[in-house]
Amino acid sequence: MIDNVLYLKHNLKARAISSLRDELDSVDDDVSTLISTMQAAINESNQFIADLKGGSCRSGWRHPGIGEIRIRPHDTPGNPF
Repeated sequence: MIDNVLYLKHNLKARAISSLRDELDSVDDDVSTLISTMQAAINESNQFIADLKGGSCRSGWRHPGIGEIRIRPHDTPGNPF
């Protein structure tokens, strides 16, 4: 009886370890996909910031870059509107 219980314990542990290895492979694949997606988002945001710093965008419309300020007529000193 003791030998049978010991055999079952070892057998169950081996199955659990095998199951965990399969789960680890799945998690590794998910993490790789996540890292690729994050890198694509980082690259896109870096390009967007570079476009802003360059003062142009893909549509060809010129806009102020980061740190530039455009004064509108109603922003002049003494004009409350």
